[in-house]
Amino acid sequence: MELQVLSGLSYDGKGKYSGGKIYDPKSGKTYSAKAEMPNNNTLALRGFIGISLAGRTDTWTRTTK
Repeated sequence: MELQVLSGLSYDGKGKYSGGKIYDPKSGKTYSAKAEMPNNNTLALRGFIGISLAGRTDTWTRTTK
């Protein structure tokens, strides 16, 4: 079974994305999301409610598999 975690991110330019949603399967809640790619192998993803200051950032790294 596939689970969609991210949706709706729009590219703003210069490696930045906004206007998306992220689903947290542990809580069952969906949050606003924005992301930034500091390089080709790293995604800094921020989930938040309301304004992005009230949120959490996780860094995802591309695997070699």
